[in-house]
Amino acid sequence: MSLRAKLERQSEEEQKFIESEIIKISEKGKNIAINGLFIAGGLALSYLLFKYIVDDDEKPSKKAKPIIIKEDSSDEKSESMFGGITKAIAKEALLLLLALAKDRLTIYLNKDSESNEEHPSRTAK
Repeated sequence: MSLRAKLERQSEEEQKFIESEIIKISEKGKNIAINGLFIAGGLALSYLLFKYIVDDDEKPSKKAKPIIIKEDSSDEKSESMFGGITKAIAKEALLLLLALAKDRLTIYLNKDSESNEEHPSRTAK
């Protein structure tokens, strides 16, 4: 076998190896991006729910609203009960989303630390 044929065969093997490494790296990047999107989405949704719960009529309005006194207070009681249930459900959803985001983040960090243990040259940089 000539030197040229050996070099061409070696070149083809190296090219296949590089292509397989690029595919592996792109798959890892895709998984990292998906996990990041899940975490960011969960945190953003949690933030919005938290903001919705906390900002519930606590900010003074720009225009002064007239105070209206109602004689029938049965409507106010039913609204406050409904508001309390809504707040409780929103708080539970917020806690659930935060727990899911925490779990995803710990899984991601554990995978990252495992990959650093497999490749100690990454941590030396």
